[in-house]
Amino acid sequence: MNKIIHDIGHTILIPFRALQICALRLEGKRNREKFKGQENKVIVFIANYPQGWNSFKPVYDALKKDKKKKVVLVGYVSERYPSSTESFWKKIDPDAVIAKEGQVPSIAALSADLIFRQTPYDDEFPEEYTASKLSKIAKLCYIPYGYQLPNKIHLDSEYNDWFFPFLTAIYACSDVSYQYCMEKKKLYKTTEDIRVFNYGYPRFELLSEVESSGPVSRFLWIPRWSTDEVKNDGSGFFKYSDLLLDYFSKHQELSLWIRPHPLMFGNFIRKNLMSEAEVQEYRRKIEELPNIFLDEGADYIETFSKVDAMIADFSGLVVEFFVSGKPIIYCGDKGKINHDALRIVTLCYNAEDWNSLQSHIEELSRGYDPEKEERRKYCKEFFHRGEHSIAKKIADSCTNEI
Repeated sequence: MNKIIHDIGHTILIPFRALQICALRLEGKRNREKFKGQENKVIVFIANYPQGWNSFKPVYDALKKDKKKKVVLVGYVSERYPSSTESFWKKIDPDAVIAKEGQVPSIAALSADLIFRQTPYDDEFPEEYTASKLSKIAKLCYIPYGYQLPNKIHLDSEYNDWFFPFLTAIYACSDVSYQYCMEKKKLYKTTEDIRVFNYGYPRFELLSEVESSGPVSRFLWIPRWSTDEVKNDGSGFFKYSDLLLDYFSKHQELSLWIRPHPLMFGNFIRKNLMSEAEVQEYRRKIEELPNIFLDEGADYIETFSKVDAMIADFSGLVVEFFVSGKPIIYCGDKGKINHDALRIVTLCYNAEDWNSLQSHIEELSRGYDPEKEERRKYCKEFFHRGEHSIAKKIADSCTNEI
């Protein structure tokens, strides 16, 4: 029922959003020519999701090197992402401005010319940092917080009508998201001037192919947070959790890192699929097993370097791990994946049930990886970056194009 009410409300709000955007345009807050070519800009990054920081990091670092620009990090600390702490954001930048409930620093007071907000969902931020409010202060820009594997339904959520209409610039992560945004901006006269760029995904600059050979002994499992099988390709956690713990406990020569989505356990508790006590019991079981580890650190790239193969539900991290050249056992639904990513998933080892998952684990642990060369060949083709870095292109765009 809540979903129906949400959809009806979303539809009703569309014309009001259009009127709101018209008002913003009349105020000149979304005029894309304003500040264009101005080198001495103040650029503010508003971040709330540590696990997604790598989408910002290469661009943030490139802009920080430009002495003509002032770059400010605003870290929003909330219960939604427990790893979003003051110490995490201060480690990235000792001068980071910290926001939290009841203490929300003014973005206008920072004299921002451009604002990058990390996630596109207003309900993850205080009212002062909603897209409509930020767009009245400065030009609102977006770099996707995760690489999008899916087809249209997930893109509708990411580029939702509470966020998309207030943007000045989008740096798409793929050809699919670029084409989607190019079509969406044509829907209203008030969004036709949104700039959409397709320079590549800056996260890929943090990843590199590694030389690996021989048997796989260290596996990473990334269960999904959602339980919506129809629209959101639900989690395989309840399907495989006990089976994986049992299997690896009996195969001490192998090891397993479990890296759940940061929203997973909280979502399961809210939906009464697990109790708080059951989550704690699950954590206790893992602690008692010497070759199984629960990985909830902020930087997944550190984990990528520790393991030899991935077991994955539907996730943007599949594409990023693929860049390493290491094998992936994919447990998600291929039917929900866009054509850009389908070739990647085809070069994974697909598992529909426990028997096929166990078989792939055993084959890889024996060194049987027949897709290795094709995977590496496609990786070089798909992720070729060209002469100039993606982050540098986006940093230059902040001066010359928006």
